[in-house]
Amino acid sequence: MIRIARTAKRFVTQGIFNERIPAGHPAVMRSLEHGFKLNGLPVIFNPWFTKKLTTHIHVAAGLGVLRQAIYLKNKGYCKHLSCGPNIGVAGSEFSELLGNAAIDQVVSHCDWAMQVWERQQPLIKRKKLSYWYAGVDHEFWRPPAEVTRSYALIFDKRLRGDPPDRTELYERFIKSLGIEVRKIERTSVKKYTHEQYRKLLHGALFMVGFTAYPESQGIAWVEAWAADVPTFIQERTLCSYDGQILHEQATSCPMISESTGVLFSSFNEFKRVTKDFLLGQLSFKPREWTLQNLTDEISARNFFNQIVA
Repeated sequence: MIRIARTAKRFVTQGIFNERIPAGHPAVMRSLEHGFKLNGLPVIFNPWFTKKLTTHIHVAAGLGVLRQAIYLKNKGYCKHLSCGPNIGVAGSEFSELLGNAAIDQVVSHCDWAMQVWERQQPLIKRKKLSYWYAGVDHEFWRPPAEVTRSYALIFDKRLRGDPPDRTELYERFIKSLGIEVRKIERTSVKKYTHEQYRKLLHGALFMVGFTAYPESQGIAWVEAWAADVPTFIQERTLCSYDGQILHEQATSCPMISESTGVLFSSFNEFKRVTKDFLLGQLSFKPREWTLQNLTDEISARNFFNQIVA
């Protein structure tokens, strides 16, 4: 059995992990919990007492929690300690902990993110390295049996300093082709619910994705695929943190495939891809790909087989 330390919206005062346990990525934890339940796998989240520990602890998020898990491993409360994929990005404390000899395995979503960690802490190359993607609830995102897809959906995920009009050129081009445009934004002040996003996806011919930085996974893209919407995503290759360049060959969507969509690096490339798609020269099967590769059930089983078994 595995014990996973992750999000808790409480302050743990009596349990093992006596720091506030961070949220990590809520979509990642939702996928794991749902997937483990579907698979009937023996997992306990956020154990409160050492008697609840077994041979394996996995820390999904939080340097403070990882520090405590290292202490428990050194005291003999577990035999195997793994961490990731939302354990941190950069910094001296992050680098120091990641290289600790008590950690047996490090988990990341993708190659470029793992390379960022390796450059900060070369010692992790001595550990077992694993790659794992979170899944989605394919039933929640399932499109209706009868659906009319009539517009393009713009997904704009930007930071405070990004210009709010950065998608206008693309919107005008799509409209010039006689296609309606709808837009959903994610910023520090603008949020959306899953229900709002799902409703927009179910009427979309395709989605154009913009982000402010590279993505190690990009859950929103997978949710679109589960709704059977192909994605055309603007490529971002430069990863920086606190003014420091961490990687120059990252990507906005490491999971993208011929079945789910394309990455574009320029406006001209976007125009070509869009025209080819509307003319039927490009075709995709995003939901079929998701059902075969990234449902919650498949994702949790992959996690268990790679990290626990």
